[in-house]
Amino acid sequence: MDFFLFNKLQVIIHLGALNNIDRCEQHHCQSLEMNYMLTRRLVAICELLKIKMIFLSSDYVLAGCKLNADEFSSPRPMTIYARDKARSEALIQSSLNSYAIIRTSQVFGVDGDFVQLVLTAARKQREFQAWSNLANCPTYINDLCNLILQVLENELSGVFHCSGGDVLSRYEFAKLIAQVFDLKELTIHPVSLANDNVRPRHVVLSCEDTLLRTGISLTKTNDALTAIRDGSIL
Repeated sequence: MDFFLFNKLQVIIHLGALNNIDRCEQHHCQSLEMNYMLTRRLVAICELLKIKMIFLSSDYVLAGCKLNADEFSSPRPMTIYARDKARSEALIQSSLNSYAIIRTSQVFGVDGDFVQLVLTAARKQREFQAWSNLANCPTYINDLCNLILQVLENELSGVFHCSGGDVLSRYEFAKLIAQVFDLKELTIHPVSLANDNVRPRHVVLSCEDTLLRTGISLTKTNDALTAIRDGSIL
């Protein structure tokens, strides 16, 4: 608490999470602690000190909804991870007057992302397996940062969606990465997610209201990968 009082914070951007889906399913208490209880403690501080919270949530909270679920759709989580994220969303909405909940999907352009997994495989194993029956909309980190900036600069509140404009399976995404980075030496094999795996197979968010409210645009996946390859910023 002293840290927040001393620094007189006006906003907390809450990115903390345990987002390993399989680990959350196997260790419910860890998921609860990282994906809900941490949020609960931060919400209490924000409520007391009148600090705005920006909370990074997940497309998985809407996994049980129809495709292209919008910002006004009620959460229907299908995994432990998503359930705890949805509980955090509800707590924030019921406790704070100033908040932004941003649901996003498979962010890339950061350390340890899917792009780096493919590039590492090209350097070492020369082969890579990727799910062909799990699809979502990979999100370029610059688009997410731009949205957060617009929310702050324009003092916006509510629920926002930020996911890429292309629906891709993991296999299709890996193939696109190999194409853009010219990884001719890499062989990519399609594999199927096991039937007993709880991961949602196909989650697509509608970002229409977010785009209207903020004026941002979403970068095509091919263009984002090209920017990463060339070290440029879109």
